[in-house]
Amino acid sequence: MNIIVSKFYTVKDHTKWYGDRTHEVDLEKNYKAMIEVMKDSAKQYGEDLDDIIIHTGKVTDIRTAFEHHYWQVRQLWKEGHNILYVDADVLFTKPLKIFGVFDEFKMFNYTDPRSLNQHPYVFEHYYNCGVRYFPSDLSEDIWAIGDAGFTNMDRTYWDSEQRIYNDMLWSQNSNENHFHPELAYQAVSGIPANDNVFNTISMDSAKIVHVHGSRGSGNRLNTMKNIREKYNA
Repeated sequence: MNIIVSKFYTVKDHTKWYGDRTHEVDLEKNYKAMIEVMKDSAKQYGEDLDDIIIHTGKVTDIRTAFEHHYWQVRQLWKEGHNILYVDADVLFTKPLKIFGVFDEFKMFNYTDPRSLNQHPYVFEHYYNCGVRYFPSDLSEDIWAIGDAGFTNMDRTYWDSEQRIYNDMLWSQNSNENHFHPELAYQAVSGIPANDNVFNTISMDSAKIVHVHGSRGSGNRLNTMKNIREKYNA
């Protein structure tokens, strides 16, 4: 099957995000609404899509959620599926054919900062993990990197999971081009002119947009709704 997967966990401790979000108004409510926008857009634009699965549960903090969800996706993949994972704050804006197109683990666009040099990880090209694709025939050698990373995940950093996924991505040692910003347009600043420069493409050319809800769930939910309205053909 071809499956889009996301997650929506109930989080007890909100101090482990990029910043402390303990007092952020309507945090859980906003992310729940983001999930609905994502699902609605996926149903409209996802080609050859068989199912959408939202993993739920209760965790102590968001970094525990990252670790826990890796293993949920890992187990689902073992059932023989192609999996496109997207964060809750991601939406689809144009018809998307992705299942069966790639035969490697994929992420598609840079994050901010665009490189990382912090032991033990050194990445000249540091990609955002909010959109990631797992083909049904992904090598177990690549999964082994993820297994090791998440078994001993260093929760010191907000982007701990992203470091592990980049390790998986760049360990494939292929000549395949991973840069496809239209499949993971990063609305980092929320200012279109600036974001178009960051992505090297216009949002009008994108098929998947990541609105970065960690930078304020209320305003980014509104951004998500506005984008959905604009591209809801």
